[in-house]
Amino acid sequence: MSKKLENKVQQVFENKPTVNKVFATLDDKVFTNENRAILHGSTLKDKSIRPFLRSGEKAEEKTPAKEAETPAINAKELAQFAKDSSDLTALREMLVNELALESPRKTAVNALEARIKELSE
Repeated sequence: MSKKLENKVQQVFENKPTVNKVFATLDDKVFTNENRAILHGSTLKDKSIRPFLRSGEKAEEKTPAKEAETPAINAKELAQFAKDSSDLTALREMLVNELALESPRKTAVNALEARIKELSE
């Protein structure tokens, strides 16, 4: 683990005393919610998620299933993430991933398209 990531993980644990596990994506972003990490990770080439325990140990690394096979999070969570996000590139990539699903979820597609339109104006 890079020193930068180690510091980020430690800072989250210091700022959130009730959190015992965090999740990092390979671009060194740290999340307290696994689904948020998976969602962000879905925008990266390597979608692996690295969980870390408060004790300092690294938990077993996870690689989410391909988005085209199984969505990583439910449509409601994706819609909330889209509403909160201002990363236009990530939102566009998530929309592409959603549309690649065998059965794209209307709620997710609508939320992503609306947020992309809002940020593009």
